[in-house]
Amino acid sequence: MRRAKIQVGDVFQVPLNEQLTAYGQVVGTYLTAYYFAFFESTSAPEDVVLPEAVVKSEVTLLGLSLDAALFHERWRIIGNAPVSPAVHLPAYKVVVGTPNNVVIEDYSAKRTRPATQREMESLTHRTIVSSAVLENALRATHGLEPWIEAFDHLKPNEERAAVRFFPPE
Repeated sequence: MRRAKIQVGDVFQVPLNEQLTAYGQVVGTYLTAYYFAFFESTSAPEDVVLPEAVVKSEVTLLGLSLDAALFHERWRIIGNAPVSPAVHLPAYKVVVGTPNNVVIEDYSAKRTRPATQREMESLTHRTIVSSAVLENALRATHGLEPWIEAFDHLKPNEERAAVRFFPPE
């Protein structure tokens, strides 16, 4: 059996333990990686939850990862819903050629522009994390394990939102 291609808007379940399921959505792409938003919404594993209801809850984590958890069906797609305009994908600083040549790049790497000194100091470099790191941060968000500083960059950050640096397309 062939698996369906992952699409922006796909909403999926993430098992946190035997009693609790969390939810996420594919909200963007970068080359062969995906931006995953995770929501405050949770349920019991046996509950039927509509994708449209999931994406109305608050985004608690936003991370860039590969599709391994979806491909191997650890995270199970339950449907597709439009990505909320409240999900602000990030911009990053990128060094091009020499250390003094820094640009701002949007989440998709399709738009760039020179960075100011202040922007260089406030933006971070793009980081791709494993699905296991995302799951650990999600469990910590829901109080199932301790929060560690390494998860801090996964919190949504309006100050680094690409819409602040690039006009909407």
